[in-house]
Amino acid sequence: NERQFIDLYSVAPCNVRMDVYRSGVLYWSGTLDPELYTEPYAYKTDYGVSLTFSDMAVLDRSNFDMSGFVTLQALILAAVGKTCVNYSGLQQYVSTYLSGKDSNTFLSDITLLSDNMFDEDGKAMTWHDALENSLKTFGLRIIQKAGHFVVYDINAVYTAFKDGTNTVDWALDDSNIDVDKIYNNVKLTFSPY
Repeated sequence: NERQFIDLYSVAPCNVRMDVYRSGVLYWSGTLDPELYTEPYAYKTDYGVSLTFSDMAVLDRSNFDMSGFVTLQALILAAVGKTCVNYSGLQQYVSTYLSGKDSNTFLSDITLLSDNMFDEDGKAMTWHDALENSLKTFGLRIIQKAGHFVVYDINAVYTAFKDGTNTVDWALDDSNIDVDKIYNNVKLTFSPY
């Protein structure tokens, strides 16, 4: 029906969640991204409507709100909590470690000052920027895989999965990749800094 899903476009972030299960086990979870809605009018009836779900897009719409010193692990868990997704836990594949410590404790060994997530005028970064900048400092990335959030660096992944890698076999000839950037909270200012 025409405009059947238009109400989903105006819902608040985190109100609609999709969980994908594979063989009865949670594989991926994400929330509806209300910024992206496409309804084509090339056909009068029987047309497809695209709804976009994302695991981390909501972090672009939420300002960082922690204070004081926090561990990198606490920051990651707080950011993941803001996504409203269903997940089974946090895994890490990190090759970096502090002297005398194990690499499995790296995320809880590193402490960050939350003040660094605010500019000179006291304006907070988005949660996405705070998470990305904190991870990038240590060469780390985060993804959701097999029902877990996984923090990794390329060296640890290369070492851990060196012998079990498989080549990608493309099954279809019409595969594509789509990327969109959303700006919904724009304020232009000038700062001499």
